Amino acid sequence: YSQTWFRWFDAGDLQGIEHLIKIVAICKLTPATNHWLPTKEYGVIRQYKRLHGDFPANLVVRPSAPMVDGDPIDLGLPSSVVSRHRDYSEIAHLCPAKEQGGKCRDCRACWLASVKVTNYPAH
Repeated sequence: YSQTWFRWFDAGDLQGIEHLIKIVAICKLTPATNHWLPTKEYGVIRQYKRLHGDFPANLVVRPSAPMVDGDPIDLGLPSSVVSRHRDYSEIAHLCPAKEQGGKCRDCRACWLASVKVTNYPAH
């Protein structure tokens, strides 16, 4: 059995630097799996990068903006925003899940480092 796409945390977040180090270790042990880690733990991300450098190529750590309609977080990584009234169409990929029963279906934008900002419409 192999899983091609894996999202960390449907609800919840990193518990600290040791937690992130363990996630990175799992990613390194599963190179055929693409991992996506949404998080608001900016300090943990900064600490990891300072101590260990870049994340593995199969792990996209995507810091989430702290507020609805807020600016994307710039930590040198792909990021995400949640929109209610703000138009992010110039800078962000619009997540289709709201129109797909809350499911990604064949969209994999969040797992791609080349997608710099993903916009999740509030619901």
